[in-house]
Amino acid sequence: MSKKSFLLFIIGVVVLLISCNEVTDYEISDSLEAEPLTIEEIALQCYEKDFLLDSIITSRSSNFSDTDNAYFDELVIQKDGEKLLFSDLSEAQKKKFVKKYKENYVSQLVEKLKDDEQFCNMVKTENAAFYDARNSTTTRSGKIDAEKFWKSYQQNLEKMTEDNGSTSILNRSKSGPEDIIQNDLNNPKSVALLSNGVYGIGKIFVCTDSISSNSSSYIGHASLMRYNSWRETWNTNGYARATITSSPKRKSAQWNDFEFKISDENGNILDTLKGDAKIDGVQYEPIGYWAGTSKAAANNVTVIDVQHVRYDWLIVSDDDEDYEECIVTVTPTSATEHVQAFNNANKYYGRPYPDFITIPFINKNKTGKIYCSQLCYLAWKEVSKECDLSPNGWFVTPGNLISSTKSKVITKYKNK
Repeated sequence: MSKKSFLLFIIGVVVLLISCNEVTDYEISDSLEAEPLTIEEIALQCYEKDFLLDSIITSRSSNFSDTDNAYFDELVIQKDGEKLLFSDLSEAQKKKFVKKYKENYVSQLVEKLKDDEQFCNMVKTENAAFYDARNSTTTRSGKIDAEKFWKSYQQNLEKMTEDNGSTSILNRSKSGPEDIIQNDLNNPKSVALLSNGVYGIGKIFVCTDSISSNSSSYIGHASLMRYNSWRETWNTNGYARATITSSPKRKSAQWNDFEFKISDENGNILDTLKGDAKIDGVQYEPIGYWAGTSKAAANNVTVIDVQHVRYDWLIVSDDDEDYEECIVTVTPTSATEHVQAFNNANKYYGRPYPDFITIPFINKNKTGKIYCSQLCYLAWKEVSKECDLSPNGWFVTPGNLISSTKSKVITKYKNK
């Protein structure tokens, strides 16, 4: 090689290296300053994230695939009255099924995101924390270290929710749980909603406040309603026994063994209620009191009910041509099933709460230790697989309960 050719070669290498750096810098900058995502794009991110989370935790391929048998086999598929697994379908049927499932998932989630700004912010935060962690822990070979990923994800989530926490409901109470309960449950708007048929056994409260979370693995908290009506709870058992959930043992002394006195309009004491603050794990909680941290309570609350959803293969006629189509079948749950859901949750009373760091790695169907959203998931899955609020994936978050195609948003409200 001549001297001139060698110089040209060196210059070419330098230019190539500079151009590569410029591309990398541009891509990073572009990702940070990208245009805000549309509601549809956020919903599609959630759809993709479900697959990716499952593959990371179970160490399967991290490449997104619509035809993941291990994912779709958890769904209820029926043909001619017989239940099928996704893996039993032909390739043509799989394509039709995936298309139908994706359309149903995304369209329902879009409507829920449009109607609830707080839930939308919650989803965007979790998505951003997830994708940033995934991108930063993926090697050149495309592999992801699950433990490094979750450490990064949790750090991202904590950082992204830190600002919210500084101005959140942590500052709503200076004296302890009695003050929070008194404020929340004497809120006329909240009481009017709950006493007007919203409260009912088996329905689910989901708090979408970042600071209310028990775990750094997700945002929010969830609790299952315990009684048939608000009035029954009000007069007989009080606020402290209105829901069942799972929370870690309280760390702050002011939240342990608290007593809350219920008075009538003349100041006469009707009842003295005690909290379950010393219990670790599945326990009863007052409405409005979500002690994920030692001082937190619910501010933004979404109330959901559960419905049966299955995918039926039917013969459809169109222009004198018969063809097979996958149809989404939705039916309401019964009063008996709502009672059964609570009973399913109640049998786990006293079951311990897992260590925060282990939550993503606990199979949501294992019941040795139970977290809040997992309890709600188990309660309804044990009623029917058609009521499975999180048929796919390894663990279940409060956000998953709202975004599920099996859930129906009844209402949402804010406490003071």
